[in-house]
Amino acid sequence: MNLIKYGENFFDELEIHIINRREISAKAELNQISSSSSSELSMAVIRGVKDSRMGISIVDSDEEEKIKSGIERAFKLSKINEKDESWPGFPEKQKYNNKVQEKYEPKDVDYFVNLLTLSLKDISEKRNNAMVVGAETGSAGVKSRIMNSNGIDVEQSDFLSFFVLVMMARYGEKVTPSIFDMDVQKSEKLNTERVINSCLKKIEYGKEGKKSEQGEAKVIFEPFALGEIVQYALYPSFSGERKVKGTSILSGKTGEKVMSEKINIVDDPFHEMSLLKVIADDEGVATRRNEIIKNGVFKGFLWNYYWSSIHGEKSTGNGVRSFRTGSMGIGAHNMVIEEGKESIE
Repeated sequence: MNLIKYGENFFDELEIHIINRREISAKAELNQISSSSSSELSMAVIRGVKDSRMGISIVDSDEEEKIKSGIERAFKLSKINEKDESWPGFPEKQKYNNKVQEKYEPKDVDYFVNLLTLSLKDISEKRNNAMVVGAETGSAGVKSRIMNSNGIDVEQSDFLSFFVLVMMARYGEKVTPSIFDMDVQKSEKLNTERVINSCLKKIEYGKEGKKSEQGEAKVIFEPFALGEIVQYALYPSFSGERKVKGTSILSGKTGEKVMSEKINIVDDPFHEMSLLKVIADDEGVATRRNEIIKNGVFKGFLWNYYWSSIHGEKSTGNGVRSFRTGSMGIGAHNMVIEEGKESIE
């Protein structure tokens, strides 16, 4: 907390978010390995407030002296920014959920190059006319520490491994659409066989594609497609900021039935399948399970600390930082659409 004490020489309130990111990957294109890489990045985001004026500085380092320079730069910026008369302050000290999955340290890049090589060989043996348009496997890990002058000081880390596969196939003059599937795990034990078999099965569907007809029809969305529809068409309206600004289609609909009673949507960072079991959001507010849609009824919005304070609500622990600008927005940690009971058949 020495950096916080240093920053208090300049600001009324101060927040520092330090991030260390490590990424490893191996990529393939057109049935062969194309590249591999390993990278590490450290950065710090500083937000300071003096006389209700905020200054933000981003430092490409986690070194103390460089962060101190960033604090001084943020202070200079705060002097020329406008006052935020609604500024509620930074969050106070929190109690956090300690039921978080054990940490995982990823293997090196050679492991993933070998995994991808074996996967390409497996695909070649199973289906000669199927082409790997693109594939990538690797791991990503983030360690972070969030501190502020109101007593918050929380550290957390998360690592995962992934395998992504995009395939196509030619049958005579017919070419299938691009077929996609993936696996993501909290360890290096990726189920590449399931992903490969899934893509090959979808290619069979693509082989039998027919021209669609106009009119109404029943449609089955697989999880990825459904997830994208929710993300782009509905997800933004879950934001409390949009409620305050009047740009959410769900404004005024809390407690109302807004879709089929078969639909249940929650944001649950502690779900058994969650890949982001964070105990704190990017403001240091404790995370929790938030019901959004229950049996088709809209239960309420997601909030960060700033917009919840302005609107007289309590933060739901959904503050999400933009690491491009350092500013704070609202987002989900692990959106879950609870499964139904119908089979694909």
